[in-house]
Amino acid sequence: MVTAIGFTSSVLHKSLSVSNRTLGRAAERLATGLGINRAADDAAGLSLSESLKTSIKGYQVVEKSLGVGMSLANTADAGLENTASELQKIREIVIQAKNDTYGTEDRGALQNVII
Repeated sequence: MVTAIGFTSSVLHKSLSVSNRTLGRAAERLATGLGINRAADDAAGLSLSESLKTSIKGYQVVEKSLGVGMSLANTADAGLENTASELQKIREIVIQAKNDTYGTEDRGALQNVII
């Protein structure tokens, strides 16, 4: 009779341990929001998941780099627009200076505007 109680107690203890372990894993999945937390859950799935996480991080770095590149291109574009505007002003002044109605002093003044 003592042996039967000891055996039953041992079976119940093992069953309780398995239930606690299962409950702990379920709580871990709920807490992290992940279906795979360790290789024991699904080794192939974890490997694939980690590979995808690495790819996502790489794409995030690429996205950030593209943003920096776009900012650089926008800055260069604004600089070129400014240069084109200044060159257009210089062209207009040169055309005015070629006009025969301006004298030497007037042309000197126009040249000073360009410089």
